[in-house]
Amino acid sequence: MTGKTNYPTLSPTLAVYNAAVTAYENALGNLQNGSVTDTLIKDSARASLETLMQTLGLYVQLNCGNDLIKAQSSGFDVHADPVAANIPEIPVNVKGEWGAYTGVIWV
Repeated sequence: MTGKTNYPTLSPTLAVYNAAVTAYENALGNLQNGSVTDTLIKDSARASLETLMQTLGLYVQLNCGNDLIKAQSSGFDVHADPVAANIPEIPVNVKGEWGAYTGVIWV
């Protein structure tokens, strides 16, 4: 997103985001030791990075003005609006029989 005119005032800044990525990468590298502390540090770094990614994605979403081209210029994936799912028909002529085991019914 560096140099993108559509998003001049990023929040969080890319410096903060890049620092979180580096911290997570370092934490992953330290997992070779296999200590519980290293795992906790990795989990914390990942949670921080995920929060920053969500915040950055929300910033893009709020500042693109529903313009898909502007949104896609951020580097984030753009997905179509959700569509309503088809509701299946209600089954008819359903017959149930006891199965071979307790609590089993064949339909």
